[in-house]
Amino acid sequence: MRILICTLVLICAGCASPPLRDAGPGFSFLSSIKYSSARGLRGNHMRVRLSARCDGPWEVHTVRIMQGDVPSGIFFDGVEFSGTPRDAGSWFLQAKVVEPSCKGVVYDDKIVWLTFDIEGDRRDPF
Repeated sequence: MRILICTLVLICAGCASPPLRDAGPGFSFLSSIKYSSARGLRGNHMRVRLSARCDGPWEVHTVRIMQGDVPSGIFFDGVEFSGTPRDAGSWFLQAKVVEPSCKGVVYDDKIVWLTFDIEGDRRDPF
């Protein structure tokens, strides 16, 4: 009976412990992968990357654009968006983050929505 009670106490104590803050069993790390709105000015260089909480090194194998378009003048190298936007406006993209990893653990792919908000008028200054 004592063994049963001790086992139940240990199980309950484990259930009450908070989940790992970073890179838990998959959920907390994946949900922390973010892409906040990329804000820029027409004609000004910008560079944007994904961010994530990971108590250690984290990597992304690649990011694939599933639907939507990148603003003209912005280039995508598979991980980072950079360049000089030529037009003002808003662009929405759906992308798949392929094989994200935290502290060497590879997680399932994650779908994220990306937003580019470029300010400035549409007139060509030249």
